[in-house]
Formats: sequence, C-alpha cells, structure tokens
Amino acid sequence: MFKGAVFDMDGLMIDSERLVYSIWQEMLDENGKVMVKKGANLEDATEVKVENKTGTVLPSTGGAGTTMIYLVGAVLVLGSGVVLATKRRVKNK
Repeated sequence: MFKGAVFDMDGLMIDSERLVYSIWQEMLDENGKVMVKKGANLEDATEVKVENKTGTVLPSTGGAGTTMIYLVGAVLVLGSGVVLATKRRVKNK
C-alpha cells in the first residue's frame, strides 16, 4: 500500500542536489561572480554585469476599469446581503 512520497529540494524524486551544487561551483569564479560559458572552454566565458539604476518610474495600474469592477463587486455583495436578510425574515415569520 502506497503511503506517501518524499521529494527532493526541487520536487524531483531523484537526488539532484549534488549535481546542481557541482554545476553552480563550475559557474562561479573565485569572487562568487557567475560566469556564463559560451562553449566547453572556460577561456571563452564572459562576465555578465547588471547595472542597477534608481529613479525608474513604473507604470500605474488600474484606473477607471478597476474602479468599476470594485463598484460592481460591492453592489453585488450588498445586494446578496439584502436578499439573504430578506429570506431569513420571511422564513422566521
């Protein structure tokens, strides 16, 4: 009888932790920077640098459409509350 299953760190039923660890060790240089290999040779590797800039303005979300959805939802909730209260009053009489 099957009682359960034990999964690895990534959800697989095989032990892949050692393999993932060794791959990360190959990709990291002595300073802890990730090196991207272009081929089998480590000499062809290039370093990926990402520059973080502040001050970027993100687009606003929502607007009139979101407000309308909230209003319709609120009206439906209030309407269902009125219907529920009315049905309970009629049932209790």
